[in-house]
Amino acid sequence: MELERQAAGRPDVRLVFAGNRSAVADAVRRKRWAAAARALVVHAGRRMRQRILGAGSALRSAKSVILLHPQSIGGRWCLDLIRRRRQPTWIYLLDSSFFCIRSYNHLATEHDACVRCLGGAWSAAQAHDCRPYPAGHDCGLSFLEELRTLAATGRVRFMAQNPGQATLAERHFGPLWPVPVVGMWTIDLAEVFDETLRPRPGRPAAEPYDVVFHGGDHPAKGFGWALDVARRLPASRFLFPMAWRSGAGWGERPANCDFVPMTWESGLEDAVGAATVTLVPSLWSAPVEGALVKSIVVGRAVAAPDVVSGFVADLPAGVVRLLDRSPAAAAEQLRESIAAGWRPEAAAFAAWKSRFEADNSALLATMLRAVSQTMQPSP
Repeated sequence: MELERQAAGRPDVRLVFAGNRSAVADAVRRKRWAAAARALVVHAGRRMRQRILGAGSALRSAKSVILLHPQSIGGRWCLDLIRRRRQPTWIYLLDSSFFCIRSYNHLATEHDACVRCLGGAWSAAQAHDCRPYPAGHDCGLSFLEELRTLAATGRVRFMAQNPGQATLAERHFGPLWPVPVVGMWTIDLAEVFDETLRPRPGRPAAEPYDVVFHGGDHPAKGFGWALDVARRLPASRFLFPMAWRSGAGWGERPANCDFVPMTWESGLEDAVGAATVTLVPSLWSAPVEGALVKSIVVGRAVAAPDVVSGFVADLPAGVVRLLDRSPAAAAEQLRESIAAGWRPEAAAFAAWKSRFEADNSALLATMLRAVSQTMQPSP
């Protein structure tokens, strides 16, 4: 964990792991009874540790506390801690779960991010039958309502990864308490920005793909959107880094698409580096997305749909080929980019890469500085 590495040797920082995600249900579904029993013991131990942490005075009396991923920690536990503390508690925003119970604010039938619930218009979530994601967490509508109430008085504050996410948070919670931008940095990003940290494997001998999809098979990650685009470009070869799943509602398998399960370490990095274009089509208000950043650094050219509330909107012009959100229009733009051999502007890419590393790599120090500098409300 990158924050753990950056906190090493700092007596003023204490990392507390309070997550309690359970693997019991998954093991039971798979009828792995021994694994279910072990998971139950782990879950019970973590639950007891959470209760001890919550009842103790260390977190309640600490000058500053920053929470990461309330869905994993537990919404009720986080709210209870926030209420008990005398000082404001901070939440570092990792996704859109501060206003969207789906976490990925996207509806599968649309080609854009969904911001209907921004500002507390929860009727939209009910109208679209939105369910918590990941399943099982307790950060539903009651949690979001209480969070807005606590935010109004400054009991809870927020820090964002990028300007677009900060804008969404300020629109949702109001302008009284500005949301500082602190960036995002992970071990994966450190490795792609400094190749000496991990030797690069050799390039594959096979002919490079025209387009490599870099993302998961979740609708918000643009998987269905990318399939639609691929079907409109039968002369171009696409690679998807996952197995094809018949009966998953993906339609007919396109003849021009290869589905090969792989991770970044087991072949995807090389495929991205060799491809004519890497497609990272997130359709939610993605903050600093590792797949996009790694693809920009390693790939020859990156394309993504132009989602105004996403991280792509914060990128300088010329770094990424922005596509129309309509699959039909995007397919034509992508065809033209492949034919023309579109590449990012060298000067814009170099400037962005240098600035991104400078602004994000000292994440922990930036987070602590934001806490110390923004304790007073805006006039």
